Amino acid sequence: MSLFSHHVYLISYADTQDGPIKFGYSHNPPNRLKQLQTGNPRQLFIYGNLGFKDERAARVVEKIILSYLKENKVNVNGEWHNININMGLQILEFFPDNAEKLFEPTEIKDGKIINFIDLIADSLEKKIINEDEYDLLREIFWNDDEYQFTNFVEELKKIT
Repeated sequence: MSLFSHHVYLISYADTQDGPIKFGYSHNPPNRLKQLQTGNPRQLFIYGNLGFKDERAARVVEKIILSYLKENKVNVNGEWHNININMGLQILEFFPDNAEKLFEPTEIKDGKIINFIDLIADSLEKKIINEDEYDLLREIFWNDDEYQFTNFVEELKKIT
């Protein structure tokens, strides 16, 4: 995480894959995990992270994700959402995985999201993001050096 100081993270309980999940923005996701863990009797875990060099890009991605979840009415309580870990990781990972499919429509095949990068265009159309933010994300995701996706599921398997 050291090269990328702006993060959109996915946190949930370590003992289930069913959720609920929390997406958020932080300069230091492990510290944020500690804050969330305080007062929580169940162990929390960072399942995924999308790191950026550019703070604005990270905040725009977080805004798009949270807007998408709100629109789909999967909110459980506050910042927690009622979707499972795998779906959360797909949402987080779709930005870099689908950079070449910017204008293709959403497609779900065999229960797996193949492409829903149109969230960026949809967010522009709905005025969730502006044209500058749209252009920034297009630029960021065409340059592999500007972001990094990390899936920590294998790490959880090692400690449990």
